[in-house]
Parts: sequence; C-alpha cells; structure tokens
Amino acid sequence: AVYYNAEAEWSGGKNMSQQAVCRVLTRSQIDFDLIPQDTLVHSVCSEGKLLVNEEAYGALIVPYSQYLPERAIDAMVRLVKEGLPVIFVDGLPESTSEQRPVGEKLRKAEAVPLNRLPEELNARGLQSIEMQYPSETVRFYHVEREGNHLFFFWNEDLWKEIDTFVMLPVKGRAVFYDGWNNQAFQAEQKGNAVRLRLAPCAAIL
Repeated sequence: AVYYNAEAEWSGGKNMSQQAVCRVLTRSQIDFDLIPQDTLVHSVCSEGKLLVNEEAYGALIVPYSQYLPERAIDAMVRLVKEGLPVIFVDGLPESTSEQRPVGEKLRKAEAVPLNRLPEELNARGLQSIEMQYPSETVRFYHVEREGNHLFFFWNEDLWKEIDTFVMLPVKGRAVFYDGWNNQAFQAEQKGNAVRLRLAPCAAIL
C-alpha cells in the first residue's frame, strides 16, 4: 500500500510525489494500491497485514513528506505497534502539519532510500512475481476472485516483444485469455513459472 500524501503537498514543506514511488514499484513489477489518509485512519492491521475493505497489504510505503497531519502519523504509529511494516521513503517526517514535533513516535518505523525500495520489498517477500528476464516495461495487476488468481499483463514497450518466464506466487494450471480475440489457451508452464510472450503494446489476462 502506498500512502497518498496529498496533505504533504498542501503543508508547504518538502515532499516526494507518490508518482515517484509508484514509478519505481511499477518498473519492478511490485503490485500496489494508493491509500488516502481517511482510509488509512480507519484501517486495521491483522497478522502483519494492512486490511482495507477486502484487500490485504504486506507493508505501507510513505513517500517522503517533511510534514504530515497528526492524525495520519498517529495512524502509522498505531499500525507499527500492531506489527505492520511502515516504510518511509528517503526519511521520516520532521513534524506534524500542525507544527507539533514527531519526537519518538516513529522510532520503530523504517526509512529506506527510493532506489533501494524494490530490493527491500523483495527481501521481505513482497514482490509477488519474478521475471526470468526483468523488464521495466512490463506492467501487471493481480487480484483474487472466488478462489481464482487473475494476473493481467501488459507490455508497455512500443517496439520490443517480451518473451520470458514469470514465476507466479500460486500453484495450479495456468490459462491465458486473449480478450482482443476472445480466445483462451493453455499456458506453457515450468512448475509455477509461466511463459509470457507479448508483442509491443499487447496485453493478456
């Protein structure tokens, strides 16, 4: 989960746009959703996972923000105490937006440089797919519905075809669905690895 830090922009201090974090995660095939402040404040943590509606997240990523609202910081402190990894990118906030010092509130939170964020999440087992030949142009989205895992892949490259095996975090028989041609076909598999072949700008489920 990536914290949507719009309030940090309004506060007037130095801040990192969530787009910078999202770009790094997307290019490393790390799935995420944006979580705004009001959702975060009312979220809960169970067994080290952030629970929001029907989704569960293994960590909360907070783009650098010199100032954050006190209610957001208090929610992050609570989640850390409940066992959720809360990772601040490039540093912790200096104070609240109300100009109250953060003090020792976030002493158990972590700070990770942006360029090391994918490595850190991968070390925690939070990179849900692994590509035989990593590519910055492959995009994917993963959801679970009625016991089935759905993976949507898209090759964003305008010129280069993708041909690689992708290690999935689930077991079972994989079937591809080509929505453009309305065709389903058996995927080539090696254990949990599925061969992904995508022409430039092509997508498949």
